[in-house]
Order: sequence, then structure tokens, then C-alpha cells
Amino acid sequence: MLTLRQRVQAAFADRIQPHAVVAVSGGADSMALLEAMAQIAPQIGLFLHIACLDHGWRKSRAPQLVAARAQLLGLPLSVGHLPARWAATEERARLERRRFLAHVAAVVDAQAVILAHHGSDQAETVLAHLIQGTTSHGIRGMRQWSEGLWLRPLIDVPGGELRRWADAAHIPYEDDPTNVDQVRLRNWIRLELLPAIATRQPQIERILGRAARLAAWDDDALGEQAERSLATVRPVCGGLVLDLPEGLPSAVVSRIAYALLVRLNRRPTEGQVTALGRALATGGGGGRGLWVGKMGASVWLGPSGVRPELPLQAAPGPGQTICIPAPLPPGLADMQLADIATPMWIRGWQPGDRLTSGGGLADVWDGAGVPMPLRTRVPLIVTEHGVAAVLGVRGPWQGEGELEFSAERATLRDRRLPLVGLGAAASDCGNLKKPAPKHRVARGRPVRKGASARL
Repeated sequence: MLTLRQRVQAAFADRIQPHAVVAVSGGADSMALLEAMAQIAPQIGLFLHIACLDHGWRKSRAPQLVAARAQLLGLPLSVGHLPARWAATEERARLERRRFLAHVAAVVDAQAVILAHHGSDQAETVLAHLIQGTTSHGIRGMRQWSEGLWLRPLIDVPGGELRRWADAAHIPYEDDPTNVDQVRLRNWIRLELLPAIATRQPQIERILGRAARLAAWDDDALGEQAERSLATVRPVCGGLVLDLPEGLPSAVVSRIAYALLVRLNRRPTEGQVTALGRALATGGGGGRGLWVGKMGASVWLGPSGVRPELPLQAAPGPGQTICIPAPLPPGLADMQLADIATPMWIRGWQPGDRLTSGGGLADVWDGAGVPMPLRTRVPLIVTEHGVAAVLGVRGPWQGEGELEFSAERATLRDRRLPLVGLGAAASDCGNLKKPAPKHRVARGRPVRKGASARL
């Protein structure tokens, strides 16, 4: 078992001129931590700054106790105060405390905030997560290091040992009377559940701590696999695209689904994570307002509502290049087109569109790998007789004609004349914006009002 000094020294081993904030509430645990850190810091070259937040929900002498101890130890102190009852809930108090501590760390240029969480706190955390329902991520409890800022060097030390050491050293502290309110789940676990379990298994806190460490190993391994895919995420067409290898374990896919929901500003409920994980694993489908579409080795995820269609514009004349308004769906291919009868125009897909060769576009979309919500952003070449070509999607419209489509540059150019005084270079799209021509183009059978379009 590593000593406190060894834990702290290892945590700051690679840091130049390390500074740390010690979070002290005035209770037995944090006052004992402060005393121990004050002894260790000079030996390992660590500069300490004390931070204490008065929640303001009761009269307390804790800030005065912390201030007196800081003066005795010769350490700088920052004290924060919240308005009375402003952080009356446990969760809100935790968030405000974290915000305050992170602010103090930034002001004093500290590399870490040292917290007094100990083995008993870890046992309570694991049980609380299990009671409320959790995965291995919850069973792992609190990490010794988290988010690159929060350090818990006492996470394996039983809480009773800290209190006994504080009493033996005659360190003044104040007990928070709210800690005996069993309406709060953690207090009930500490005062009732853990003592009851301990009558059968006296080592319950140590056992739960070991379970948390084992769960952390599994959680880290699964998290590393998920991060490899999440590192490929990039925004496309109002959604996200990522590379998702086949055969990933469902536990990894669930983590990816959770992270993606967070990035899309959605609350990742169990139902949403399950539905999205299933769609990611199968490579397609929709539900709960989201749509997943597989595009080769990549997957697009975004809102299930269709995107605004591309506006109508004239096809390029001899030697001209036109730019197609972004964004275009990913996965479209560069291609050269066969000769197409004129006049022709460029626009996005619309319900009721039919191919000039006959039939709808269902077979085209099935083989295109373009998610349904993005199909209105795929450029079509249309004539008075219907859709002559779907740009970027393989089909019979490819050939040795003069039109050339670049998916990467979102351009369509006619190569019949050199670019001298006609049109503009593909890189100069800003000069190519022209009003869309007002021309009625045949679109096949209309879709009845209220009917669903056949994709």
C-alpha cells in the first residue's frame, strides 16, 4: 500500500514547479488532509494554496477554523461565500463547489485540486450508483485522478482512520449536521446500509474499493476502444460522421452512442443510448428524432428531418464551371458524365422525382449509401423529361461526355472550351453566384398532400 507521500509525489512527478489547491471544508477528513499535505509539501517541493467555500445554508464556524489553521501553517487561503440557501440542494452545492475550486486553481496557476475523498466515500459512491442503476463506469466510483485536475490521494484510505488521526493530533474540525439527515441517499448508505452489511462482511469498504479498481480497468479498456472511433468524428451536414469498424463489442458501441448523444446536445437516457447503439451496430435506421446511415466504412448520424434541398440553377455552358452550394453529403464520388440532352438544370432531390429512363429513384438511393435526411443535398441533373443524372452516385449516366463533377470541390464543369472569359475557376466560387432561373422542370408524379414520399 502506497503512503500518502508516495501517492502525491507520483502524481506530481512530471510537473515543473508544481502548485496545488487543497480543498478544505472544515470537516475532519479535509482538515486531516490539510495537516498531512502541509507536512509532505516541503519535502517534495509542492506549493500549496488552501480553498474553502462557505455554502451559506447554515451558520458555521468552519471558515474560521480553516482560516486559523491556514495562518498557523503559513499557507495562503481563498474563501468563497454563496448566498444563504442559494445552493440548498446537494447536487447544486457540488457543482458550485467544483466551479469555485477550479476558479481558484486557475487564478493561482495550480496543476491540481487535492480532495479529501477516502475509501469510505468510495464505498458509498459505488453503492449509490448500484442502487440507482449503473454500468461499469459507475461501479468504478471516483478516480484517483480525474479530468486532469482533481486528485484524490486518500481514495483507498478508510475514512475512520482519518478521523482517528485527526483526533489523536488534536486537529480542530466541525461536523456538518446535515450529514445525519437520512433523507439523503448517501447519508442513509453511510449510517444504515454499510453498518448493516458490515455485520456480515466487516471488510465491505475494502471489498467495494477493490471492485471499483477492477471495474476501472475494464472501463478504461473499453473507453480506449471507443475513443479511437470518437477521435474520427467530424461535423457534416448538420450531423456527425465517424469511422466505425465492424465487429465492435456492444459495450464499446454503447459508449460511442452515449458520447455522440452528448455531442448532439441530447440527454443520453438509457432508451436513447440503446436505440442509437443498435442503429450504429446495424449501420442504419432512425428513431427518437435521429437517423443513422452507413457510408462505406463511415457512419453519418444526425437529425432525422430532411435538409433544405439544393436550389435550382442552370447547368454550366461551354467552358463554364458552376459551384454547387455546400454542404454536400459525404461519400459522393467524382465522375465524368455522358452527353445529356439540353436544356438542363441542377437542383436537389424532391418527392415525386423520376428518372428520364423510367422509374423512381428508390434503386438509386438503395445503392448510393446516402442517408435519407441528406438526399435533398445530392445534386441532380434534371431536364424537361425528369432526372437525367444523380451526381456523385454511380449509374448509367456516367460516360465520356464533356461534363465533369468534382465531389471534393462541389463543382460541375464543362470542358468544351478553355476557361478564358467564360465562367470562372472552380476555386473562385464566390464569383459564380447567380439568381436561380425561373423554369418549370418536370418532376414526374406529384405526391398527394399528406402522403409519404417513396424513397
